[in-house]
This record gives sequence, structure tokens and C-alpha cells, in this order.
Amino acid sequence: MPTTRRLFHVTHESKAGFFGGFRDPEGNHYPSRPGKWKDHYEVDNLPRHNMDIIVWAEHHYNRSVNIGMSENAVLRVHLPHVWPYEIQWGQLRNGQILDGNDVIRATIDEGVIEDDAVMFSLSCKLGWVKEVIVPDGQRSQWKIWTGGLSGKTYDEVALWGHQVHNGQRLQFSKAKTPAGRPLDPVYLLGNLHILKPHSRVTFQWEKD
Repeated sequence: MPTTRRLFHVTHESKAGFFGGFRDPEGNHYPSRPGKWKDHYEVDNLPRHNMDIIVWAEHHYNRSVNIGMSENAVLRVHLPHVWPYEIQWGQLRNGQILDGNDVIRATIDEGVIEDDAVMFSLSCKLGWVKEVIVPDGQRSQWKIWTGGLSGKTYDEVALWGHQVHNGQRLQFSKAKTPAGRPLDPVYLLGNLHILKPHSRVTFQWEKD
């Protein structure tokens, strides 16, 4: 069985790769440095030679690799990213840079919708297509989108207040080519139950 080595810390750098390292079961830390390419990890001062380890990082697929025969060698590992992956409301409220190099800022305004509903709005002035799928948790869903040849910069759709309690997640997608299709799903956002009736949540897609 491979030894599981936990990647103790990951900080995203869109062009320089990731920072991290392994922590062994005794708590010893083996640091790493940025890889040459995105999603690569370089870890040196490895504890043993010819040992199988499982490398993993948040939002990435695991991979089993062998350290090789040379002690204190540098291990370079590519971990493919998982898309889409789940993001949190706090990341959007704070305007955090997400793994796809996106900044999507969420603003919630309460008491601004007359109906007993929650309005979902997408605002984006970036050229390529952006899309949010808004499901009701009961087998129906609607799409709001911006960009592309239409030049549309705003779209919205509403759910009834009780429908945000069905455990569904929003899906954020974006075009990665000028053609705009197909779209690549990149993020999932749950916990819609925090949205109160008569509220509007606006997703401002500021950077891609």
C-alpha cells in the first residue's frame, strides 16, 4: 500500500504553480517550491528512497508516485485539476481569486424584491460568455448568461423563496475560446438557504 502524504498547504499562483509540501505521520514537514508549470509540485528532501506515496491537493485528483532510488531528490508531480469544484460564499463576498483565475464578487441585498422570491443576477462586462445555471432542486433549471456576440452584460432569474431550501447548487461556467461554445463548468455554489425571500444576489464577474 502506498504511504499517504498530506499536502499541508496550497496557495494558488495562476502562472507559477503551487506551493506546498508533504507532512509525514510524525508531523515532519518536507517543503516544496513552485513548479515550472501550473498544477505541478516540486518537493525535495524526501525522507526515503524507493517509496510509493500518494500525492494530493485540494481541488486536484490524487496520484500515486514512486520517489525513486535517490534520497533527497526532487519529486515533480503533475496533478490534474478537478472541474467544476465547490466554492464558498465567503470567497465570493471577499472577491477572492479562484483557481480559474476568476474573481466573482457576490452582493446580497435584502428586502428589494416585492414578491416572495429570491432574484439571481449575473453582471459581467467581459467579452467571452459567462453562464450561471440556477436549478430549483426539483428537476427544473434556468440559465442566466452574458457576453458573446450579443454583447449582453446583465441577466437575471428568480426562484420562489421556498425553493432555495432544496439543497441544490448553482453552476458557474465560462467560455475558454472566442467561439463561446461549449462552455466549461468551473465552480459550484451551494448553501442557497442563506438567501432570504425578497432578496437579490448579484454575481459580478470581474476577472477571468
